[in-house]
Formats: sequence, structure tokens, C-alpha cells
Amino acid sequence: MSGFTQRIQELERTRADRIVSMETLHEKAAMEGRSLDSREQLGFDSLASEVEGIDAELATLRRQQTMSGLSAKGIHVPGGPNPQNPTARGVSNTKSNLPKGTAFARYAMALAAGRGNLHQSLEYAKTAYSSTSPEVVNVIKAAVSAGTTSDPIWAAPLVEYQNMAQEFIDLLRPATIIGRIDGFRRVPFNIRIPRQTAGASVGWVGENKPKPVSRLGFDAITLPWAKVAGIVAITEELARFSSPSAEQLVRDDLVETIGTFIDEQFIDPTVVANPAANSPASITNGAHSAASTGATLAAVDSDLTGMISYMASQGLTLTGLYWVMNPRTKISLANLRNTNEEVAYPSIEANGTLKGFPIVDSASVPITEGATEADPDTTFIALVCPREILLADDGQVTLDASREASLQMSDDGTGTLVSLWQQNLVGIRAERFIYWQSRRAQCVTLLTGVTY
Repeated sequence: MSGFTQRIQELERTRADRIVSMETLHEKAAMEGRSLDSREQLGFDSLASEVEGIDAELATLRRQQTMSGLSAKGIHVPGGPNPQNPTARGVSNTKSNLPKGTAFARYAMALAAGRGNLHQSLEYAKTAYSSTSPEVVNVIKAAVSAGTTSDPIWAAPLVEYQNMAQEFIDLLRPATIIGRIDGFRRVPFNIRIPRQTAGASVGWVGENKPKPVSRLGFDAITLPWAKVAGIVAITEELARFSSPSAEQLVRDDLVETIGTFIDEQFIDPTVVANPAANSPASITNGAHSAASTGATLAAVDSDLTGMISYMASQGLTLTGLYWVMNPRTKISLANLRNTNEEVAYPSIEANGTLKGFPIVDSASVPITEGATEADPDTTFIALVCPREILLADDGQVTLDASREASLQMSDDGTGTLVSLWQQNLVGIRAERFIYWQSRRAQCVTLLTGVTY
């Protein structure tokens, strides 16, 4: 076993132990009908910090493992075939040289080619991908065949599906705002999480004078199961007679469909929570805001400094903050010049930072048209403290396909129904479980009415 693999396994076991300890604290408090006490809260925070540190080290180790080529070695399933034997059945011991996300896209294409019938999808995958993407055949075969988790020939492909889905997630992350921000407080789904709502009071006390007495205030929040789902419709001809360019088309369309929706829901201030769909409000909904005072350097600099000062006034440590803005705004700030015609913020071009904090630019940050043609279009800039945002993320994308359904071919679900069967179309549905919620309302501040 390689040093990388051994260390990763040790960290994963340690992480699992810490998660169990965190859940035990919550379960004990829940059974007693109370929130965590101060000692338990300190223990929970300590465990959470340790998990965050482990996650960071795991990410580094896995990146090093991939770069060194160690991840090309097979995974041995207990009781199953030896991965060192290249002729053994089960988990493949070769690393695909295909572009990231291609295997997952081929899985989607095989589902589409089978028109929702797994047996047809399997036959198509055997014909099209058995030599170049055998993991696609194994995954579909696992879905078709009955078996148990102790059966290595049935269970091994589940590992390959995890790898394919993770590959797609790795491709999706850089395309989303969430994926480009580090430091979220990651929590499991459906776990009660205490939140402090009131702090202690202290003050100067003279000799023989009473000391101030206060009471900490807590409530508890739970991040429910919630999923993002999207459907991509392609023709049967594209599914059955696809070339590598068509595979890339499906892959890119899935990435764009899921990524754009998640970004809009995450950052658009007009997005409110919908209990019926278990969907969260955006992190900017109801957030503190201040109006832009202008597009001159003096006004812009004063506004940006004011946003940072607001964060500091709320007791937030000024480390790990992120700017989120529309690309139009980033370009304008990068080209803003002082009275000497020098670039005012050279760090934007140099390393993508503004006043020391990274910039995440996304077209999902909306631009609002002016009320009249004479009025400028406006947008906003957000300053975000990710460690005060709770994020529950399953980290996987699941796929299904059908040609028998009728779809409303519009983003808002109000379009005319189109029969997939009549139009020779196949619908590919992608789903991802994810939910977020601000731990503190002050973790986001907005600069609204931005015209640049």
C-alpha cells in the first residue's frame, strides 16, 4: 500500500470517528430536549475544526496522489479479485486518459441510448465503450444485475460509479460559485445544529459593586434533505450515433445546467426559501446592504472599504472573505484608474484579489435593467464570510433517462408540453442533493445599485 493511500485511509477513519462524535453530542441534547451546553458546544466546534483540517489535508493528498499517478492503481475489494492482476475481473486497474467528466457523460449517453431501458443501455455501452470506458459497462451492469454488497463482482462497479460521479463533480466545482469558495462550514443533512443568538455581557466593576449577569441565547437549525434537479433533452440520433464531440456537448450541457441553477439560487437576492420544495433562500436574501455612491474611484473605494468595515463591526475576523460580483463589475474595477492614469487595483489582474480578498465572478450575479432607457443597468457586489454559512452537500450527481415522458421545454415549467416519444428525444435527468443556510445573518453584506 502506498504512503498516500495509507495516510488517506487513516484520515478517513479519523474523520468518520469525529463525525460520529459530533452526531452523538447532538443526539444526546436532542433526547434531552435541549440545545448543546457551553461545554458541548466547545467540543462540537473543536471536532468541526478538526474535520475541516482533515478535509483540507485529504484534498491535498488526493491531488498529490493524482499527480503522481498513484491513483491509477486498482482498488482491492475484500474477497474480490486482486487489482494487481490485470486480467482480474472487478475494478479496473488502469486510469482513463479521457478528459475529465467523459466517462460520466458516456454513462448519460448510454442511459439515453437505452431510452430508459437498462438492458438496452448495457448492450449499447458494451458495443460503444467496452474497450475505451469499461467502467461505464460495469456500472450499468451493476444496476441491471441483482446482488449483495458482499459480492465483489456486483459491488466493485459501485466504486467506479463513485469515481465517475466524483470526476463530474470535480469538473462542476470550478463552474459554480460554491465550488470556487473555500471555507464553508460543512455539516451533514438532517442534523440539529445549535446557533448562538445572544452573547454574554461584561463591563468594568468597582469595588464591592455588583457584576453584570447575562444569559447566552441559543436556537437550533436543521439542514433538510433537498435536491437540485435538471433535465437535458437530446435527440435519439445524437445518443445512439454520438462522436466524442457529442459526448463533450452532453457533458458541458450538464455542467452548465446544474452549475447555473445552483449559482442563481445561491446568490440571487430575490430567491426566498420554499418549504414545499425544501429549497433554501439565497445567502443574499435579506442580507445587510448599502447603496453605491457612484462609479468614481473615490466613491468605489469608499463603498468597498465600508463593506469591509461592516464585517469587522459584526465581530467577524477579516480572513477568508470573498467578493462575489458580475464579470462586468470585475472588468470595470480592473480597468479603473487613478488621477495618474495608473491602474487603481492591479491585484485584480495579478492574482484575482481586491483589497486582499479573492474575487469570484459569475454571470449568475444578476444585472437589472433600468426603469427607462436613460437609467443605467445595475447589479450588486457581495462580500461573503463562508465560514458562517452552513453547507450540506452530498457531493454526487445521479442520472436517469426516459423517452416516454412529456416535458415543458422551458426553465420555469410553463412552456408547451412536448412528447419525447413523438419528437424522438431522450430526456436525461441529473440530480444533486445540496442545501445551505447562513449561520449568522451578518455573514453577507451587499453593495447595491452598482452601475459599473
